[in-house]
Amino acid sequence: MKGLSELLEILILVVGISILIIFSYLIFTGSSQRIMTVSAEYHNYERIADAVNAFYYSKISGTERTLAQIFSDSLVLGTSMVNYGEGFGYIDANLQVTKFFDSYFGEKWKLEADKVTLGFSKPSEGRINTFEIILPVPSGDNDLKKAVLYAW
Repeated sequence: MKGLSELLEILILVVGISILIIFSYLIFTGSSQRIMTVSAEYHNYERIADAVNAFYYSKISGTERTLAQIFSDSLVLGTSMVNYGEGFGYIDANLQVTKFFDSYFGEKWKLEADKVTLGFSKPSEGRINTFEIILPVPSGDNDLKKAVLYAW
């Protein structure tokens, strides 16, 4: 009788430890998946922030204008070809912006501003990161235009 109760206690102990190990494994596996997802999200937001920062401060070679200023000029003029005079000639703002964002996102971006849409079609499924860009507009009343950058 004493041997049977000791065997039963050992069996209960083994089953309890097994359940504890399985439960711990499930908890830690689920949280590591969430940590990897959050880490990937953070990486995507950092990549978009870097691209937007460079968009504001990258100057087109041979001009004193940044890419954001050239794109703003094209929105105000209503044409993608912007004339900067004899020294610089015409600059295709849409082409410059497209090449710029292609270098950051490949074919996974879209930029919408006023009636201008550049980039690629947004996917119908999946996570799409959205970033609103304030564009400086050359006018006397300090007007601003907004553009929306989608990246996936």
